[in-house]
Parts: sequence; structure tokens; C-alpha cells
Amino acid sequence: MNDRNQRALSPLRLTGLLLAVLLTAAGCGQSGADRLKATTVTGLSPARELLEQAIAAVEASDSYALTVKLRQELHADEGDDRFDLRSEGRVALHPLRIDQTVTAGKGEEQSSWRTLLDGKHMYVQDQSFGGEWSRLDEEDQADAMHSLSDYQAAPARQLRKLGEAARQSMKLVDVEDGAVELVYSSTANSAANRLLLTELLDSTLGARQMTGEAGSSMQIKKLSWTIRFPGRGQLQALPIRITTDADFCLDLEAGHAVRLRQQVQADYSRWNAIEPIEVPREALEVSRQ
Repeated sequence: MNDRNQRALSPLRLTGLLLAVLLTAAGCGQSGADRLKATTVTGLSPARELLEQAIAAVEASDSYALTVKLRQELHADEGDDRFDLRSEGRVALHPLRIDQTVTAGKGEEQSSWRTLLDGKHMYVQDQSFGGEWSRLDEEDQADAMHSLSDYQAAPARQLRKLGEAARQSMKLVDVEDGAVELVYSSTANSAANRLLLTELLDSTLGARQMTGEAGSSMQIKKLSWTIRFPGRGQLQALPIRITTDADFCLDLEAGHAVRLRQQVQADYSRWNAIEPIEVPREALEVSRQ
């Protein structure tokens, strides 16, 4: 795999944390949480009902715009390090199509590239060096597709994973501007939390090998996520922001522990209303050469 193709895989791993959950119905003189309590008829808690409604709504959706901001901080005996990345683009499902631009690093070390999946082929434009397009070969594309997270490619499935980790510990709270949030926060080093964190690292770091080998040493300090809904108008089921925060320790080598903190903010908009994802002529022409 060449350097350009290796860099192209990173934003697809990152996809950022995408999960989706529901908004609330409008009601005279009632808060968002109160309105949900009033409409809960399944015997589930208001928070769990909101999550189930969100899963159904996301399953019925076919596209969305997405901006993801990622910050990773590493603290070790050798010193500290930080990495920042921003990804902005569109995702369409059935079949899966992606168009996103990723910027990583700062200053002279900053790089930017665009990745585009048209449902069949994946194209990459290195925007830091001349804007040249290339098309990934079958092997590199298979690696890239394998690295896609459920946050990006299957958000309803990811919602289920979050719900399984939280179980009955989710809270439903009102926030400013009439918005409503589902909130989960835990310091437990439980099997469910470890599984969720491992999957999160796999999707944002491409760290399947690392977490597989060192996962038994994982010690969670804090794991939390928040899903926000605007809470305006009639009952809706699509999120506008999802944030996650993980603080944990890991032995990358025996007796060599590092402390990692990863924060992700994913902002969603234009559910079922994005512009068509099309391959630029320049990319098609390069692929024919």
C-alpha cells in the first residue's frame, strides 16, 4: 500500500462517532423530558423509549451530512502528545456512498485530503500536494471498507451497541434552547464498557490489533456519551450532536502503561436531504489512465 492510500484510510476509520437518537414532541408548558414521559406507553423508561424510537428513525433514513472533530491525548513516561482531526462531508446509504474532506495536524504538519466512495469504487484526492486524484486498488479499498465504523456506515446498529453498554443507566435531561439530551457516564471497568471502548478505538484509530493484544490491560477511568436533539416542533427521531469522552489506561507493552483520552464531537444535519454524491470528472479520468 502506498503512502497516499494509507493516509486515505484514516478518515474512513474516523468517521467519527455517529450514532443517532430522537427528538421530542412539542407540548404546551411542558419540558422536553416531561413531554416524553407523557407519551411513553410501552412500559420502557423515557430514556430507553427515546433510544428505541431513534433506532427506528435512523433505520428509515437514507442520508445525512456529518462533521466530526476528534482530539486524542496521550500521556506516557516519555512525554505527552496530542492529535487533532476534523472530518466534514456527506453519507448516503443503500448503497453506501461517502464524500468527505479531512484535515489533520496543525501548521506545517497539517495535511488535507478528500475521500469519495461512489457505492463501487473509492477515490482519493490529496489536497496538500497538488490536488491529484487516484483510485484505490481492490486490496486497499477492501482495507478501507473494513475500517468503516458503524457510526458512519450503520448508525442504527451503533445505537444498539451504545444502549447495550448503558443498559438502564441512561438519563434524559433538558438543556438550553429547549433541546433534550440522552446522557451516559460511567467509571466502571465493566465488560460492557470495555467492549464499547474497544469498538470505539477500532473505529477512530484503526486500533484493532492494538486493542486486541493489549485489551486485557485496559483500565477505564471514565467513559461517557451524550446525544442531543433539538426538541422543537413535532416528534422527531434524529440527532443534531453526539459527543463521547473516554479516559483510560492501556499497557501497550508489558509494564509500559500509557494514559489516553479521546474526545469526539459529531454534528449531524440535512437528514434525508443531502446533495447527490457524484465522482468528479477529474477523478474518473485518472481512473481510466
